[in-house]
Amino acid sequence: MRQRVLTFLRSETILIVATLLAIISCFIVPPDGQYGGYVHVSTISQLVCLMLVVVGFQRIGVFRIIGSSLLHRVHTARGGASWDRILQDSMHPRWMELTLCHTSSA
Repeated sequence: MRQRVLTFLRSETILIVATLLAIISCFIVPPDGQYGGYVHVSTISQLVCLMLVVVGFQRIGVFRIIGSSLLHRVHTARGGASWDRILQDSMHPRWMELTLCHTSSA
């Protein structure tokens, strides 16, 4: 059981960081009667809809088509290798975490 929990925690880095930041924000702005009014439901619903559209585009291959057309315009080996890596990462199931890790280490 402990091993399963540790595996989950290691694989869900973004969830853990978001949870920790949410807990810290509770200490900065203590919960009160108006706490429910702080949530902007329209903004959250727009973000959820945007994420659903992006996932839909990813599943039907729109980003692969766009990436492929961009890759055909690259004429150097270095540029081609960079785009190939981007395409591989975008098809990975955990592409968002990979993107955050690559941009933070660069």
